[in-house]
Amino acid sequence: MEKQPPVNRRLRNIERLEALSMLAFYPLEHLYYFGSHSVYPIAPSRLAAIARWSCRAWALYVVVHFLHIQEDLKSLKHDANRSFTLQKVEEKEGRLAKVDMTAFAKKRRAISLDLASNLAYFPQTVHWLVFCDKDAPQANSNDHLQVTGTRVLQE
Repeated sequence: MEKQPPVNRRLRNIERLEALSMLAFYPLEHLYYFGSHSVYPIAPSRLAAIARWSCRAWALYVVVHFLHIQEDLKSLKHDANRSFTLQKVEEKEGRLAKVDMTAFAKKRRAISLDLASNLAYFPQTVHWLVFCDKDAPQANSNDHLQVTGTRVLQE
């Protein structure tokens, strides 16, 4: 399934859960978009359910991605400790060894930027997850509802 196998079993399961959440999110999001723009005829109540499940799938991804970042940091620390230990052993044996700190710094920066990006998504994700149910249209044959985003407007 993966191009490069993950470092450990937990990371593999996290990555698979992220992939499954995106497999749910994208089709639902596209279906919602086409339904809200009348490309596909979808009832407003069904459209609201699609929006709710799309929000839930995205929220699952964002939360699980925090676990992924945590595993990446653990892996980076483990690799750095192992490299420093190998450097000390080689220095004791009289060989000149130098740990490439720039590689670790680049990986650490990439993880930090990934964390910042995920932290930026988190409040918006919580907002849409909480208000998705509140804004869901109620099925009523007398009302003509237009659903935009997850907000419902009376025409």
